[in-house]
Amino acid sequence: MGNQLVGVAPSQIYPVEHYLSDHVDLSFDQSLGSTRFLKVARARSREGLVVVKVFAVHDPSLPLAEHKERILKIKEQLASAFNCLPFQRVILTDKAGLLMREYCKCSVYDRMSTRPFLTVLEKKWITFQVLYALHRMHKLGICHGDIKLENIMVTSWLWVLLTDIASFKPTFLPDDNPADFSYFFDTSRRRLCYVAPERFVRAPDPHNRPAGDDRSGGLLLSESPCKVGELVPSMDIFSAGCALLELWNDGTPALDLPGLLAYRNGEDRPSTMTLSTDEPQLRALLHSMTERSPRDRRSAELYLDEARGKLFPEYFYSFLQSYMLIFSAQPILPPDEKILRIHQDIKNIIKIFTQPSDTKNYQDLVEETTDHQNIDNIDKLKDKFKVLNINTTDFDEDDDKRPENRDMGPDSEGLILITSLVTSCIRGLHHCTSKLYSLEILQLLCENSSSETILDRILPYIIHLSHDTVARVRARAVVTCARAVSLVRSLPHADCNVFPEYILPELAPRATDPSVPVRQAYANNIAKLAETAVRFLDQTQNMVDKEAANINYETELSALHEMVRSTVSYLLTDSQAVVKRALVENGITKLCIFFGKQKANDVILSHMVTFLNDKEEAALRGCFFERVVGVAAYVGHHAAPILVPLLQQGLTDQSEWIIAKALRATTNLAELGLLPKQALCDLVAESAVFLAHPNLWIRHEVCGLVSCVSSLLNPIDVNCKILPLVWPHLKHKLIQVERAELLLESLAEPIPRKVLDAVLRHGDVDRLVHTLRERRNTRLKVKQGTMPQYSEMGQQLRNLFRRLASDGMTEHVENQLLAMSAHLIKIQGSSTQHITEAPGRLVLQHSGLSRAVPLDTGGADTMPHLDKLYTSTQNRRTHKTSVSHETHMNTEWQHMFGHSHEQHSRVSEGVSAAASGVTSQALSVAPQHSQMGHSASYVQYSMAPCRVELRDLTARMQQKYQKSLRSHDDPMEHNEDTMPPSGWRPGNQLLAYLHEHKARVNQLVTLPAQRALFGSCSDDGTVRLWDAARLQGHAHINRSKSMYNRNAGPVVSLAACEGGQSLVAATQESVFVLRIDGSSSRMSLSQGRQLEADGDDAACVAAPAHHSLISYATLLATIVGWDLRAPGNAWKLQGDLKQGVYTCLYADPSGYLAVGTSSGAVCVWDLRFHLPITSVKHPNSERVRRIVGSGWGGGVWAAGARDAAAWSLESTQRTHALWPCTNHVQPLHYTPAASHYISSIYCGTREGNRFVVTGGSDLRLRYWDLEHPEDSYVLVHAPADHLKYSPHAKYRSRIIDGTTVIQECCKTNTSPPSSALEDSVYRTVESRSFYHTAPITDLTVVEGNKPYLVSSAADGVINVWK
Repeated sequence: MGNQLVGVAPSQIYPVEHYLSDHVDLSFDQSLGSTRFLKVARARSREGLVVVKVFAVHDPSLPLAEHKERILKIKEQLASAFNCLPFQRVILTDKAGLLMREYCKCSVYDRMSTRPFLTVLEKKWITFQVLYALHRMHKLGICHGDIKLENIMVTSWLWVLLTDIASFKPTFLPDDNPADFSYFFDTSRRRLCYVAPERFVRAPDPHNRPAGDDRSGGLLLSESPCKVGELVPSMDIFSAGCALLELWNDGTPALDLPGLLAYRNGEDRPSTMTLSTDEPQLRALLHSMTERSPRDRRSAELYLDEARGKLFPEYFYSFLQSYMLIFSAQPILPPDEKILRIHQDIKNIIKIFTQPSDTKNYQDLVEETTDHQNIDNIDKLKDKFKVLNINTTDFDEDDDKRPENRDMGPDSEGLILITSLVTSCIRGLHHCTSKLYSLEILQLLCENSSSETILDRILPYIIHLSHDTVARVRARAVVTCARAVSLVRSLPHADCNVFPEYILPELAPRATDPSVPVRQAYANNIAKLAETAVRFLDQTQNMVDKEAANINYETELSALHEMVRSTVSYLLTDSQAVVKRALVENGITKLCIFFGKQKANDVILSHMVTFLNDKEEAALRGCFFERVVGVAAYVGHHAAPILVPLLQQGLTDQSEWIIAKALRATTNLAELGLLPKQALCDLVAESAVFLAHPNLWIRHEVCGLVSCVSSLLNPIDVNCKILPLVWPHLKHKLIQVERAELLLESLAEPIPRKVLDAVLRHGDVDRLVHTLRERRNTRLKVKQGTMPQYSEMGQQLRNLFRRLASDGMTEHVENQLLAMSAHLIKIQGSSTQHITEAPGRLVLQHSGLSRAVPLDTGGADTMPHLDKLYTSTQNRRTHKTSVSHETHMNTEWQHMFGHSHEQHSRVSEGVSAAASGVTSQALSVAPQHSQMGHSASYVQYSMAPCRVELRDLTARMQQKYQKSLRSHDDPMEHNEDTMPPSGWRPGNQLLAYLHEHKARVNQLVTLPAQRALFGSCSDDGTVRLWDAARLQGHAHINRSKSMYNRNAGPVVSLAACEGGQSLVAATQESVFVLRIDGSSSRMSLSQGRQLEADGDDAACVAAPAHHSLISYATLLATIVGWDLRAPGNAWKLQGDLKQGVYTCLYADPSGYLAVGTSSGAVCVWDLRFHLPITSVKHPNSERVRRIVGSGWGGGVWAAGARDAAAWSLESTQRTHALWPCTNHVQPLHYTPAASHYISSIYCGTREGNRFVVTGGSDLRLRYWDLEHPEDSYVLVHAPADHLKYSPHAKYRSRIIDGTTVIQECCKTNTSPPSSALEDSVYRTVESRSFYHTAPITDLTVVEGNKPYLVSSAADGVINVWK
């Protein structure tokens, strides 16, 4: 294209977006500059941002097609060149030619002036990559032609891309006319000239040039062009050397056009071409690259070989180039995957960079991948390259170990390149796990990086993650930040204000973060941050140029105090006790040192005192007594007036654990000399009574306190003040009380635990103490050996003393209790009571529950069911007993039922806690007259009124749910008024013979709302409603009360819904609801829905009788929920058709569905989560025709095969099986094929014993007694039934493979008496109706004047039996 374009004057100039408007796949985004030669813009495409360079065509004769072919060929050749970014696409139109490549945000020229500034190692890494890119290009026979810093792009992780290859620019330029240079090469307008000197030539005389030498066609200029030639590698070497000189001279241009021409003409090398560095190898490299003569310049490959292990570290060649390629070559990994890969390798990478090594060591650490051989497949390289696992056991260090203790290798500075790689990914991370991994990586890098790297390159990204939307990330960022700044050993001058101006203001919102773990993390680390902030300030003060720093130490320290004080105040007044504990337990003494004595007292101690006001968090109160010693040690003696009342308060805490900690704190403060003499004596006087406490820990701590105080006081004070307090609790008098082991060994027997607990539980401790004092006085008045005559006591106290005596209370124990009376009265007056952990009590902790549930220890006396207990313990219950009645109630009854509103609420609370884990069982408490059985009724809880209301509401809802579960599980409790009387048993006398149906009766259903009504559906398309109360004898004509005909084919299934006020029925193509009129009992269509005509016909329908939510199953294994109160489907569950076609459905009121299939499977779905929870299958895969509830929780009866079986849905085991005599003689033996099947089943209870009635294809109704199998019998015989005349028919039970099998045994008698045969022939039609003549299809029980058994058959007949 050459020199002939320079003098062309365009007729009209258009902006760059004008040329992009014709390309629909490009959207103009921003102009990047324009020159006469090319207009540059950033555009958006489907692949992302691209750079478009536009050449406006003013002369159609230009050979643009040839240049396009060459550019595309270069693209293909550089496909395997890692650090090169050629043009990816060329578009030629009549108006313009477009060159496109991927957009890179930053060039090396831009990066030089961007913070953080490039380090020496980073500049070496860029230099290495530029030489490596030239080596790859030149090896492929391609030269760049226009290398300058603007054409060397660099990513955020310092991966160099050599771009804008100038194959279309002229090779040679005239040395006497700068117009060509300005037109083609001076695009930055900086007047830089990095073109090799040999490319400037003198233009020949146009009159002497041969005509054939014009290779460019017609000329537009008056003067002749220069000669035409190809670029050679030495030209690129010179340009790259000049660009690298500018890089190493911090942006000082190496040459401009006049300087280059002067250098070409033999003048000395200008000063700008001399490197101001102390590294002679680098100076020699750049000097050689910028030699005047091209023969003196070497190839890029030779430069790389010479610098290996000298100027450039060995890991550039052996490790870093290949590892960086994983994250830089196409396709570019997303940031989350990059972090995941780095996290896997980071410990090995740090090992590589930090351990001392030479060239040979790298061969042992990593696989050599960046040799000088041709690498054609980048993907193959990425797949093969990996960081080998290295033994890094010595790398895992404690968090508090400082970096100066590590043996840093000479290559440790190279980790700054890995740091850039990690930080470049952080802002693009999406997954919480990746962000946590990145923080873990940054912490490891901090432990092996310089202070400047931590503050300038790592800390800003940690602070960025502390504002993340995910609480876990914010919490981890706070921890990492504290760890990172603690690793800064030498503070740079520019970062002396990093804490007050950056770190603390950025972390301040974390003190009020809505997430508790974040606030807890900040509380854990605020002390470490404060300590580091003071260390930074001290380093700033000690700087040599502190005058220049203009920093007032006191002012800066005061500012730090105020910022940290605000944060600490927020954390110490947090609503969550765990946050307060985190602050106090992690470096509270460091904060005291940070604030000084006065502020430590005002800020820390004053807030810590409030911990004792939290009566619900014993751990917080314990934390106070554990850490107050360190704070008091720093505050000094003037804290004693504050601490003594607090220690005394701790001695009367409701928790024995807190009492022990208070005693330990008192001992430690005494050892430090922080308590005055009088205070020590007072504390010993109050705590000496604990020498008789049943808790061994408390006795240990009291002995330690007495020993410590005795060693501090003089012997006179010990004898006068200490010994009189201790001796009453010793078996024998002891002088050396300063020896704790002797004191502990000499202690008398403590108060029995049961006695102390009973006293604390007593409602009136003052009265009890008064009685004990009277009894002691009585004992003191009588003579030795005489039985004292105690005064009369009330019934309540008499019962209490009787029980205490049985628990081990003696006169000595009474004296011990009197000594502890002040303590007992204080605890009694506390808002909560102290209850010890006795056997038989289950205390739930650390799970959000603070409840005590007594365990049943096997006694016979149990409390009533939860629903009855609930109704008796609610606050709304009116108390009919008066105060006088309560006072006369004996102690045992008071302990069981309570005598105040508070005790009723406490019983209710214990029940509500247990209700969540109890389904249908009764809560058993107080099995015997033991103390452990009564413990739960005496726990008091102090809580806000709203919390009490929420607790009561939760208890009511739990009780309501538990009651509903029990009513569903127990058939005697489920609608008790509709169940038969306890003494009822089904009969075989025919009451009514109903034959209005013209075809098979498919299902019978009873209506809970109207006990005498039952419905039936048939293949004749009708649904009929019958009234059992109006049925007459079987000879009478009985008619249905109401009939509905859908005229839509057979009605295959029927169920009651809406509290028994409606019936839902299903045909093969529709499901419809019939509303029953309460007065006339007429059925009218209420709702209906038509199924889609896709072959998915309805198979069955079911609904809990009291719900408006029905379920129906289809032939394609779909279960649909239909809420009659709302449009559309409530749910749609898709089953597995491989388990068989759905044949029957059972909806349990407790919230699960059981569906039977043609392959013998019973699949159970949990309607709360719409998930299948279990499935069971018949051993012989025989069809399931009917499913009913088993009458106990978690089980169903399934019938349809040759046997009927009860299945436990929890264990998926068959618990019972009914085996008629029509089957094989061997129970559960399923060969040969079955001749009969069971198609109907009813489960009930009689006098507490469960029974089952079955019917099937053998025309018989059988009564099976599950508790007493020998009492089973055939309820209704078949016509000419041989069993009727068999005297040996009997039933027996046996267990086979864990299944209780009830087998019907009889001898086959195929020849009944002749009279029986004659009767069967000559009986009338009415007489023959005493049995079924077709397979029995369904069974149910209705209540007319009395309970009746109803059975239906395949011939449309319904029989009612009494």
